[in-house]
Amino acid sequence: METTAEHDSEMQFGPHHVRFLPPDVFHVCWRGEARVDDVARLFAFSDSIVKTARYFVLADLKEMTSASPQGRKLAAEDPRSLQIGALAMLHANFQTRVVITMMERALRILRRGRSGRIAFFDQEADALAWIDSERRRLDQV
Repeated sequence: METTAEHDSEMQFGPHHVRFLPPDVFHVCWRGEARVDDVARLFAFSDSIVKTARYFVLADLKEMTSASPQGRKLAAEDPRSLQIGALAMLHANFQTRVVITMMERALRILRRGRSGRIAFFDQEADALAWIDSERRRLDQV
């Protein structure tokens, strides 16, 4: 069941949770498997909040066990993923880092460099600082 909190700035979707951090950051806590319907709900939620051409994602992967092939495919192929300026990944294990890094390299080739940068962090403050620096970098492009 999908529920939203005050001002629609938060959503629980299955075991996962997303919170919007103004002006343009989505903080997603993945728990268990990330399935295709979870990814679709996350895109729909971001569409309902952000009306700009670009936003950022802070993804906490500490409790994520896996991502279904269909979920990975939707995340990579949905045109809305081009709106993601950068992805900061928190607490990703080695296997997840390898898969995400391979996906990022493939997307950079397929999209001719029009893909948001991805970085891995152990501390949320470091991830948010990196997102701020990415925002400034992209504002100058």
